[in-house]
Parts: sequence; structure tokens; C-alpha cells
Amino acid sequence: MPNYPYFSQAICNFALDILKYRPNARQVQPMETTTTFHLVREQTGKPSEMMAFSLSVNELGVLHFLYFYLMKNILKLESVGLFLLFTGAYFHLYPGTWGFYIALFFVPDVSFALFLITKKLGAIAYNIFHHQGVLVLLFLIGYYVKEDSIMKVALIFLAHSTFDRLAGYGLKYFDSFDHTHLGWIGKSKHLNKE
Repeated sequence: MPNYPYFSQAICNFALDILKYRPNARQVQPMETTTTFHLVREQTGKPSEMMAFSLSVNELGVLHFLYFYLMKNILKLESVGLFLLFTGAYFHLYPGTWGFYIALFFVPDVSFALFLITKKLGAIAYNIFHHQGVLVLLFLIGYYVKEDSIMKVALIFLAHSTFDRLAGYGLKYFDSFDHTHLGWIGKSKHLNKE
């Protein structure tokens, strides 16, 4: 087991080494703007120590790239895992019901029709049918009242919701169909870069 204070420092040193070694980075003028980060070491019976280091704006750009592009793929992997979990749970609990699963899988997307009335009403309906917390609550209600049909619908809608997250569709904001909690989609996708 690693010694935590030294382990944390080793991780910080590794991150700094990566930031300093950028073989294909374009040459730019040094900038005066720096940001200082403070890392608190884990306590080991001694008073906690702080370690500070500064990053230039260019190095923050590398961190930005790592965070947003790697995080996007990590979120997609998480959605794949949840999709497999909900689909596997459904077929474990209700084997041989492919027809019911397929018939209900895209039903939550019927809420798109309410966008024709108003954006706000469409966003509210979409968010209710795709919010995973609401769907887990629905599953728990079905479990509590021992109603299999409620549990089936909840698991199918949960699988659909994670499928949508995998495709980049998140919960909707009221201002636009394209504005989701995962970023902008469709014709407005260019707004993600601003």
C-alpha cells in the first residue's frame, strides 16, 4: 500500500511532467497569467501540508483538453455500462419478454411531440420521461406495491434514457430543443466550442 503523502506528491509530479513535456505543442510567447493550485496532502497524524504549483494559460489549455475530451468518452462508457445493467436486469427478471421491451423502448420519445406546442412543455415532458431519478423512483414504487408492469416500464425507460445519453441527448433546458445538460446538440453543436 502506498504511503499517501508521497503517493499524492508523485501523482502531482507526474501531472506536472506531462504538462511540461509537449513534443508537438506550437511555440507561443510566454504569458504572464498563471493560476496557482493548492493541493492538500492526506493527513498521516501530522498537520496537513499544502503544496502549491503554478500553471500557465497554455498548460491550462492542455488540462481543458484532457478534461473535456476524456470526460466525454468516460461518460459514454458509463452510459454503456448503465444500458447493459438496466437491459440485463430487465431480462433477468422478465425472461422471454423481448416484444414488450422493444415495443416500449422508444415510447419516452413520444414526449418530443409536446415541443410542437411549446418548448417549455416539451422540455418538461421530455425531462420527466428521461430523468433517471424519476425512473428509479418509479421502479421502487413498483417494487414496493409488487407490480411487475411498473417495474418493467421503469427498467425499459431507464435503458432508453441511458441509450439517449450515449447518443448525446441529455435533459432539455427550456430555451431550445438543442440545449441539453450534456451540451448543445444538432444544428447548435457549434456552441459547445464557445
